[in-house]
Amino acid sequence: AEGISAPPDHQRKDSVSA
Repeated sequence: AEGISAPPDHQRKDSVSA
């Protein structure tokens, strides 16, 4: 959940890097 290559991760509020 680092927000490198996981679309579902970006939608989640786990690790917003963008």
